[in-house]
Amino acid sequence: MARGSQSKTADRDQDKDLPLWASIMLEQFASSADRIEKALTSSLAKLTDGIEEVTRRQSEIISRLDALEERVTSLQNSSPLDQNLLYSTLVKVKADSDKIEGKLRRITWVGIGEQADEHSTKKFDQEALREVILSSGDDELIEEFSRGRITAHRHPPVKQRNQAGRDRIIKIELPSPAMKDRLLHHMKSGRQSLTRRFVHSYARRDYTVEELELDRSLRKQAGLANAKVGKLQYVVRDLQIHQLKNARQLPHRGPTSFSESAKASSGSLVGSMDASIVGTSRSPNISP
Repeated sequence: MARGSQSKTADRDQDKDLPLWASIMLEQFASSADRIEKALTSSLAKLTDGIEEVTRRQSEIISRLDALEERVTSLQNSSPLDQNLLYSTLVKVKADSDKIEGKLRRITWVGIGEQADEHSTKKFDQEALREVILSSGDDELIEEFSRGRITAHRHPPVKQRNQAGRDRIIKIELPSPAMKDRLLHHMKSGRQSLTRRFVHSYARRDYTVEELELDRSLRKQAGLANAKVGKLQYVVRDLQIHQLKNARQLPHRGPTSFSESAKASSGSLVGSMDASIVGTSRSPNISP
């Protein structure tokens, strides 16, 4: 302690012996040295923190790669049956998506009678479609039809033998759902000259399989109710049962079974545009 005190005392004595300008330079040098030391210490601390962050992120990446490798290994080790099931599921989902997308651009025209032969039927259907589109006054629909991008065909393409007394439906394909909606709205507003005689015809959107099953079920309910009251009082439109304000006579049919006549009565005015409707129900409590 004595020696240290003597050394500091000697330094102060030496500083006192230095000129003023030398003392100022020494003080500035000491201050600069302190700032440099602090800057180096701060930079070193930041560098250390950066290295730790890189190490942490590297560990996370390695963990994710390990997990991904385990999943790939698990998939490779899975049975062919599991892989086939996964593939078939993906294929079905894609196919269903394509079907739904197509139905969103399609109109189903029901109740338009067929002509004497297939050629005459195609010609009549084309002219009927042309008349509907031109009467809409929609420039975009007219333009797309002139380009051949709006088409119509009977479904199924070939008439089955058991359909001798039934006319096939017409399916109208359009480029987009928006154009389909506009044309369908126009078709529901009224019939044109070529199709006016088909008083029980109507247009609707193209149903899915599930919607077709619901439509058949509702038509059966309406048909049974009409058979009980002996009049055409209930019709089906847009997957709902509607009650007509003014009941009508049932369509005259040949001798058939009760179930067949009931089904016929439910479909005779399905969706007719001139029906006066006072009630609507998807599954009504119908009583005679």
